[in-house]
Amino acid sequence: MTTHTSPQPAGLPWNLRLKAPGECFGTKIMKLLPLLLLLAWPAAAQAQTEFYGGNISGDIIIPHTFYGQTVTDIGDFFPAPNLLDVVIPASVTNMDDSTFDDDTGLTCMSVPGSIPSIGSGVFDGCTNINTLLLFNGLTSIGDYAFAGVGTTTLVIPDTVTNLGNGVFEVNSLISLTIPNSVTSIGTELFAFCPNLTTVSFPNNTNITSIGTEMFAYCPNLTGLTLPNSITNIGSKAFIECTSLTSMNIPSSVTGLGTEAFANCGVNLASVHFAGNAPTNDGTAFNGDSKTTVYYEPGTTGWGSTFGGAPTVEQSAVITMPAPFPFGSTFAAYSQTATASGGATPYVFTVSSGSLPPGYPHQQRRV
Repeated sequence: MTTHTSPQPAGLPWNLRLKAPGECFGTKIMKLLPLLLLLAWPAAAQAQTEFYGGNISGDIIIPHTFYGQTVTDIGDFFPAPNLLDVVIPASVTNMDDSTFDDDTGLTCMSVPGSIPSIGSGVFDGCTNINTLLLFNGLTSIGDYAFAGVGTTTLVIPDTVTNLGNGVFEVNSLISLTIPNSVTSIGTELFAFCPNLTTVSFPNNTNITSIGTEMFAYCPNLTGLTLPNSITNIGSKAFIECTSLTSMNIPSSVTGLGTEAFANCGVNLASVHFAGNAPTNDGTAFNGDSKTTVYYEPGTTGWGSTFGGAPTVEQSAVITMPAPFPFGSTFAAYSQTATASGGATPYVFTVSSGSLPPGYPHQQRRV
């Protein structure tokens, strides 16, 4: 295979567009700054075109064809701190690793479904991307692909099966749903995400493991329900998640890694295990001075402490009176309930019956 490298022809028109205020892609046509063109000629003598270059500014639209050749690959656009927005055509099937890494000017990005895999570090350090669109056809997201990206919301297509190591590390995401198409997750997936509050898994998820440091050092993580498919929680998976107040561990979990919930501070009051005691090296709750571990009657492997935290058998909750007495029409009604057993705090809700219109029920937590 012969490789030809040539500079951008002088004065060649290009769809480089300026954006108007508040617009992701504008309409003014400009000329592209010097851009290198790599022509790779395979044995069949049909050229494929790869674009790459540095010191590019503004907004660009990469064409489907260039000098009669189909554009199929995008190379490295580093350094390009003034590159704002890029439109990628559906002819492109590959982006090199670190294609746009540290291009801090990027604000809008759309990855077409013609690209099956986003390589390692493709958008690493693009701190000002506020709109990132992914489409069906994408199957794999490589290591640290979106690390440090500035977008707060993201929808992962349900064609994605693999998420690499540190894909969302140190980025600005607030919440995310992992689709049930995902079967493989790397380590440090959300590590050091300062704004992350919740991650959702569908009921039929294929995820079986919470990887090493998957949520490590996420200080605002509060909402997380582990699916019943999880069998292992990795080392330091939730270390220093200081906003966690409670966790429910499904009976499917058989292994708990070193310092899995260590240093979550005084807010992590209770961790409820539905099954037998998982294997652990005794450090799962290191530094969690206020944590109590609750386990179900009839389960095995529990002692007076687990992972460094005291344990309490989860007894049945008994409420009095049960049931509540009926009230009288047009008469004020008041009833005090008491509860014992189980784990506090208790939450009282109406489980059956209804109130007349205009009489709302208020949930009480005591």
